[in-house]
Amino acid sequence: MRQPRLLWVAYLMVAAMLLSWSLSAWGQSEATSGAIRGTITDPKGGTVPQAKVTVKNLGTGYMRETQSGDDGYFNIPLLPVGTYELRVEKTGFARNSLRWWTTRP
Repeated sequence: MRQPRLLWVAYLMVAAMLLSWSLSAWGQSEATSGAIRGTITDPKGGTVPQAKVTVKNLGTGYMRETQSGDDGYFNIPLLPVGTYELRVEKTGFARNSLRWWTTRP
């Protein structure tokens, strides 16, 4: 009678170990997105509010757009990993762009 109980305990211990290993592997999955964020400033260092910020993935053509806040800050989260062109536009300012901005997870 004692041996079947020990066998049952051994099965439970093995199952618990396998479950804990699979959960830790699931938590280490590879990230597939990144973000581009920053503050738009003019040549004198003042922030530029409400500027249109556009990013374009140079490999896929995927585009996203946002607007800087009152403090000039912008954030474009959840971008697929890749190389982007970042373009900033604001009435009264020259259009500016940066190429080869690479997002990483």
